[in-house]
Amino acid sequence: LERAWPLDELARELSDRFGVAEVSVRMYATMHPTFVTEGSLVRLRRSDEAYIPETSLELSPQCFVVDGFWSLVVTVDRDFLRGSGRNISEAFAVHLGVAPGTSGELGSDGRPVRLGWGMAPWIGSLRWVANEHGLVEDDIVFVRRCSPSKLDFTFVRNADLNGASPEAELRARVGAAGSSQPIARCLADALGLGGASSPSVT
Repeated sequence: LERAWPLDELARELSDRFGVAEVSVRMYATMHPTFVTEGSLVRLRRSDEAYIPETSLELSPQCFVVDGFWSLVVTVDRDFLRGSGRNISEAFAVHLGVAPGTSGELGSDGRPVRLGWGMAPWIGSLRWVANEHGLVEDDIVFVRRCSPSKLDFTFVRNADLNGASPEAELRARVGAAGSSQPIARCLADALGLGGASSPSVT
């Protein structure tokens, strides 16, 4: 699809050649951000056409600003511990520099972290993070893009939340455990409000 194709023609051809339902082709071509539709035509998104997600980082679930960096909050579970990757929000994927239909990696202390965007954006296995830091189920990992080519990780151990006050637990869960700011300010900063940070689109 280096050039634009009539969508109906493309749907019929793929259906005839591969047995794909025409309606599936139309849905994928019009809904997946790898493609751009122009009237009745469809083509691949060019590398110079940035994709802007409908939902911003500020409104994306499990995305908070931690120490000035947009971070993805991941709860350690069985899938995490056995090395499974997981889907991430479109806004955080764009923040990490992942474009629809591409894959790559970012570094972290000499280890590569795989990233990509197939049917949905994803981040690869982080089991090594759990192994190196002794993390267990229900611990919390904050995945942060600390430079254009590097990720780092901070943690909250679930055991440390036992007996904590509701406010202390809330602070910890948004990455503000050590902050002396009022809780309302902490939450505003964590959500990227009030000038704490702004979305990064690369």
